[in-house]
Amino acid sequence: MELPLKIRREIEEYIVKSTIDPKKVEAVWAAAKDIYGKTTYEAGEPIGIITAQSLSEPATQMSIDAKEKVVVKHGGAIAIQSIGTFTDRLLESNGTVPQPDGWEIADLSTMDVTVPSITTDEKIEWRKVLACSRHRAPEHLLRLRTLSGREITATASHSFVVRRNNHIMAVSAGQLSPGERLPALRLLPEHCIESIPLPALLGETYARAKRPLPQNLPLDATTGWLFGAYLSEGNATPFFVCISNTDEVFLRNTRNVAAAYNLTSNEYDNNRGFARGHDIHINSTSLSLLLSRTCGAGSKNKKIPDFAYSAKEPFVSSLLQAYFDGDGNVSVPRGVIRASSNSRELRDGIALLLCRFGIFCTKGSGKQYTLTI
Repeated sequence: MELPLKIRREIEEYIVKSTIDPKKVEAVWAAAKDIYGKTTYEAGEPIGIITAQSLSEPATQMSIDAKEKVVVKHGGAIAIQSIGTFTDRLLESNGTVPQPDGWEIADLSTMDVTVPSITTDEKIEWRKVLACSRHRAPEHLLRLRTLSGREITATASHSFVVRRNNHIMAVSAGQLSPGERLPALRLLPEHCIESIPLPALLGETYARAKRPLPQNLPLDATTGWLFGAYLSEGNATPFFVCISNTDEVFLRNTRNVAAAYNLTSNEYDNNRGFARGHDIHINSTSLSLLLSRTCGAGSKNKKIPDFAYSAKEPFVSSLLQAYFDGDGNVSVPRGVIRASSNSRELRDGIALLLCRFGIFCTKGSGKQYTLTI
């Protein structure tokens, strides 16, 4: 197998810099070819872990920055976490195979871990992860940004899938040029979780609740609307969840959610903004703890709960409806739907949920993180 010119030069520099024994040089070249052969992209094979921040600049081999978020499915449930956290955990639990120059590799071939992957006809499907690796970062990393606002930080040798001459192929990040066409996730069909177990999530708080929520909270349209309303207009306190809005339909839906779970509520007007607002306090320590633990607390820390990515369409569509009803706006003359957030993670999560319905969006940033359809 012939190695690419760039990789051959890097290996030559490594041999000189490391003063490799001439008797071992041949073994170094053999190991390099073996590693390259195992990691070369073939159409139809997994394109690697798709970053949640970039949603989804496809990545095949080599490395992305440890802080980049990844989308993985394990045991039928989707989770989003930093690639560093994901890799460290698996290397520590599965053991590592040391490689030249400080690389560590863990074999995941026996685990049920899959990632979104691209096929030769540019469709997305879940494919098995065979291994993960980590190594020290090089002196320089590349930050790539697409026209639609998706971003990723990677090494110069990291492979990206591109379309050239109407064919899908892999090239290193250092060989990319402005104007290249990179695949981006538009459709991610998924519907494997119907409920979440609250005793496991809430512990003693659930056991002590005077008005307990269902042991297995159904991920239906009612629950989806509650999570979306919290993400856009909610605040969690130790004893109640506050949802603020002035639209009567929005407020009526909030009252209906409280009634559906047999929870009491109180209502107050407020003067916190530019005009009079209205608060609904849903009294439940369990609900407050559930929302803060799974969705975050405070506008800068909110995020889509992991289980939402695996829920059925009624839950997801209702969550999106409540979110856009609260934080979204529509420009009929411009033909766009927009939303903004103080949380980049929440904005990116909303973008990924939109992919459940084949809806593609553009991302932006300024005083807030924005999303435009």
